[in-house]
Amino acid sequence: MKHEALLTISCILALGVVGCEKDPGKGNASKEGFTGETVTVGETRDSYKNLYILNEGAMGHNEASLDFFTPSDGLYVRSAFSQANPSISLGDTANDLIAVGDEIWIAVTGSDLIEIVDAATLAHKASIPVVMPRCLAADNNFVYVTSYNGAYATYSEDFTLTDYNNPKGALYRISIADKRKEEHYLGLGYQPEGLVVSGSNLFIANSGGIASQQDPYTYDNTITHIDLTRFKIYKTYTSVINAKEIFVDSEGTIWEHTLGDFYSLHSGLYKKTEDGAERVTAEGCGLCVGAIAQNGDDFWIIGSDSEWIYPGSDWYVYKITNGVATKVNIDIEAVYPYGIAVDPETGDLFITDGGTGGNLGTIYCYSKADNYALKWKTTSGIFPGHFLFL
Repeated sequence: MKHEALLTISCILALGVVGCEKDPGKGNASKEGFTGETVTVGETRDSYKNLYILNEGAMGHNEASLDFFTPSDGLYVRSAFSQANPSISLGDTANDLIAVGDEIWIAVTGSDLIEIVDAATLAHKASIPVVMPRCLAADNNFVYVTSYNGAYATYSEDFTLTDYNNPKGALYRISIADKRKEEHYLGLGYQPEGLVVSGSNLFIANSGGIASQQDPYTYDNTITHIDLTRFKIYKTYTSVINAKEIFVDSEGTIWEHTLGDFYSLHSGLYKKTEDGAERVTAEGCGLCVGAIAQNGDDFWIIGSDSEWIYPGSDWYVYKITNGVATKVNIDIEAVYPYGIAVDPETGDLFITDGGTGGNLGTIYCYSKADNYALKWKTTSGIFPGHFLFL
């Protein structure tokens, strides 16, 4: 849920509808029964068959959706979950998705559930109730889910805080084998967001996004380290406020994408150090991070120094390797970039435009082989922000 104050364009393309042939296989949605549109010339991938795009939808409108793009024939299928499951909706405000074996698990925050679909058909398999699920991670036996645990804040028409609930966040552990919630842990920081599994360790970024609305005004600034062998907190680290996502590289270094305080501290990417955290900069300037993608040990970010002004302007893209940022020249059409991803084989870059509440977003593909010229673009769902290569 990144869209509290977005103002963007709605870009709808008129593209031809094409018929589809069945192409079964693990991690590849069968095209039988789906209607899509051709957006580019087909290009076979070895490491994945589909790119799935999760559209969050506007809060409270029950309009989350799942699209997929098949590079082998250039097919983009919009509202694929609805096409596969015409009698049910995906739910209200989807926030994350991951691959678990031959399934896709989706955290639907506003509907208080984890939706599980078959990766080959996108057919509904199960729903697991979880209060305000945010982000997902998995190992061989369990899926781990961060939860706001019932936190909320409400306001009057003049934006005065009228009511709130601010319990500490929860971590749920769900058995992959039988879809059973085995345990939950209630001792996290406030409003936990992203999490990552690294060996027998789990790291969780605590944002305090709801806690910040209280008096005194403050965000959470901690990372929770869980020992998975005991499913207990090993340590809590002090870090940067309002963390959204957390990553671990091949050297075991922890990185955090933080949103800042929307007033005096901009968003950014930080490397955890023994003494705290070190911000990634470029030419002496702190880089703002509106959206981020990890590709191996590299990070790709898109941001704007005017991120507090809507709609934003002067968007830039940087590739970050070993903490060193290199600018990538891209003609960015998106008015408010909302998500970013990198093709693991070709290096092509995907950037989404979030759209505004009620309007459809847009997904853009930029070709690395052609100096990141625009390769194709098409209309997506509402607030497209999460990617899965499978």
